[in-house]
Amino acid sequence: MSEAKKDESGLSDLLWRDIGTAPKDGTEILTFRDDAGIFISRWDCAASFLTSDEIEAMDMSDDDLHAEDWFCADFVCGSRLDGDLAPALWMPLPSEP
Repeated sequence: MSEAKKDESGLSDLLWRDIGTAPKDGTEILTFRDDAGIFISRWDCAASFLTSDEIEAMDMSDDDLHAEDWFCADFVCGSRLDGDLAPALWMPLPSEP
């Protein structure tokens, strides 16, 4: 696995890093898993983005609702990425043009 290194090219942010070094403050980052490819994730808890109707429909325990984990989102829904589903690598999202 590549670790980010400072270099003269300015491309140090474009190297994949071990997921253990990723920010756990809700920052959206690019993540990777062999079976899923590249996707956007963030460290969060379901309580921060589910509506009260969604929480009621899912009948989640308070512990599950507030458990922090990696989450991804697509155009339809979001998913908890715990255990074997957790991403293996990460890198920052590129800057806006």
